[in-house]
Amino acid sequence: MNRRSLLLCAVLLAGCVSGAAIDDAGITADLACEAARSSVLLSHQITPAPAPPKPTPGKCSRCSGTGLLPTDGRIRIECPDCKGTGKI
Repeated sequence: MNRRSLLLCAVLLAGCVSGAAIDDAGITADLACEAARSSVLLSHQITPAPAPPKPTPGKCSRCSGTGLLPTDGRIRIECPDCKGTGKI
């Protein structure tokens, strides 16, 4: 290592040590909040939310192609969108 890179490392380490010794609760809370915010932003960049499933062409999206609306099983209600056919 040459002297310039050694000096640069020493300056960086000294800056990290002096910044970590802050006892002000407000600054500490701000740093924690900023760290949490950047962590959340980074996690969204790494693993994006999955895309919603695409509807099957020709299949009614309201009744999922059954022709009946979902109920508790005691009654049967015909889907008003597809008129009970299950197709668009």
